[in-house]
Amino acid sequence: MALITILARSSHIIGWQNLSYKIVELNIDEVEVFPIPRELGFECDALGIAVSRNFKNKENVLFEISRLIVLLISMGFELTELYNGELIDDQNLGRIFLPLLP
Repeated sequence: MALITILARSSHIIGWQNLSYKIVELNIDEVEVFPIPRELGFECDALGIAVSRNFKNKENVLFEISRLIVLLISMGFELTELYNGELIDDQNLGRIFLPLLP
């Protein structure tokens, strides 16, 4: 079960290969990222982002998720934490995620 679940939606058509390269360059180990393409019947292209209960290091999770979120915001994504429906920006990361990680 995921402790953190985020939906990152884009109003633009995503260049999946380009986005994949950018995410790989972040060298993320603790945070899972998966595509949700509009071609599967969704209203927009999106990414699912999750942190499972099996994470190894809380500080590393916060570092990785912060870097990922900053990248996605810079690319025009709108991010929503699905636990409480709150919109995420680079100013409220700690307030949203710290209570969700044991």
